[in-house]
Amino acid sequence: MQFRNVIVLSAALLAPGASFAAPVVSEFDSNDLTSSYSLDPIDIGFSINFFGREYSQLYVTAEGAVTFDAGTVVEGSMAHSAFRVLAPFSASNVDIRFGGSQVTYGGGTYDGQAAFGVNWVDTDYFGNGLGYSDTALKMTYRFANPDDIHAARNSYQLIIVDRSEGNSFGDFDFIFNYDSIQWQNYGVHVGWSNKSADFFEIGGDLRDIDLYGAFLDGGPLALAGLTYTFQVRNGIVSSPIITNTPTIPEPETWAMLLAGLGVVGASAKRRRRQG
Repeated sequence: MQFRNVIVLSAALLAPGASFAAPVVSEFDSNDLTSSYSLDPIDIGFSINFFGREYSQLYVTAEGAVTFDAGTVVEGSMAHSAFRVLAPFSASNVDIRFGGSQVTYGGGTYDGQAAFGVNWVDTDYFGNGLGYSDTALKMTYRFANPDDIHAARNSYQLIIVDRSEGNSFGDFDFIFNYDSIQWQNYGVHVGWSNKSADFFEIGGDLRDIDLYGAFLDGGPLALAGLTYTFQVRNGIVSSPIITNTPTIPEPETWAMLLAGLGVVGASAKRRRRQG
């Protein structure tokens, strides 16, 4: 009987459509990014103070970052960045030409406060499905599942939250949320920079071959399930508060679990009657 219970419950958990809570929240998707970066500045909806400079607009890039300077592709480490940038996963070779709206952005609320967010959800990589051989792709990228590279996608999010109410003008938080990192190319950078000596980078400049792919699901610096919260007060960024979101079934998955338990209960009841 216990073995049968395990089978039923496992089936409910693993059934197609079973979903689980994850750090990326479902909002901030009123606009689609249709090119490598936004040519025009985008309104945040409030003003922020980033190292003594006031900003109410920014530029979104497809390659996992936003800048306060200009619409452009962001490359290089945070320590040597040419831009003031917030980069949850600054990765060249992101390809948004296929698979629908992979990068969305817009205003909303977070924790009861005004917020602006960018979603990089199910982002694809250049070369996938364009006739590149598996061998060529594996020389350029690292994959969380090397046997299923053409299904590899990355999903993460940036949220900027207005914290000026009751605090200094321009105070804000910015948050990096990570659901899954299934592909990584060489030269990925995660962190922020003030285009000066003020910067932060997770893992540093990962050019050691042993850390190529470190951010992948299951890797030594795996990001999946993590949230990095940076508080910015009086223009200065604090060290990140790191939280790990437990894998919690969503309501529809709980429904499947309860249905599975119902099957188990009905089976036990029939057995008692037969006995």
